[in-house]
Amino acid sequence: MKKLLFFYLLALSCIILNAQDEDYTSYVKTNFPKTHATIKSMAAKEWPGDYEMQAYKIMSLCNALHEYITLDAKDFGIPEEVYSDISSTAVVEWSENPDFGTKCDDLSGIQRVDCAYSILRADWEMVVYEIKKQAEAYKSIN
Repeated sequence: MKKLLFFYLLALSCIILNAQDEDYTSYVKTNFPKTHATIKSMAAKEWPGDYEMQAYKIMSLCNALHEYITLDAKDFGIPEEVYSDISSTAVVEWSENPDFGTKCDDLSGIQRVDCAYSILRADWEMVVYEIKKQAEAYKSIN
């Protein structure tokens, strides 16, 4: 009986997580269409011909980007300037094109952000992972 309950809860968790994941993919596709296109091309390059893995990679990167967008210093209880340094260092370190120059300067608002994110070609999963680890490390020594 316990095993059955365990597997039921595991399956339910997967269903709930998948439902949330699709929301973030749709969110990125709707609000950051250039970035979504870049994420799709990154997944296709990493997993040519394996559409299941492409879909998984797209979902994972969209979820991580959404998490990156919603994170801030308060989530970690660290000063804003420290979080800003940690965040920008992580983005530069895990981007294929960290110096995109002035290519987005003629845009404003969300279009400028979308342009920058799409040019960066960042591994958003690793960006978020590094931010969390660096914030934890900062807190442990301060």
